[in-house]
Amino acid sequence: MEKGTDPASATVKNLAQRWQELIAEFTDGNPGIEQSLCNMYQQEGVETASRGMGDGALWDYMGRAISLLP
Repeated sequence: MEKGTDPASATVKNLAQRWQELIAEFTDGNPGIEQSLCNMYQQEGVETASRGMGDGALWDYMGRAISLLP
């Protein structure tokens, strides 16, 4: 992201796929838990919800990459 890598690049799409896999693992594949997690990030903001591990720019960037996945 900092280097300007296109979210459509294979490298970023692979990272987005892994991101999705980790979310599925964390939520045990439960769509209700995943929705609650998304709601928490929206309500609290990315920096607070992630305890400083992410920010809005990263969230938006990965969201764009995830939206490009099949």
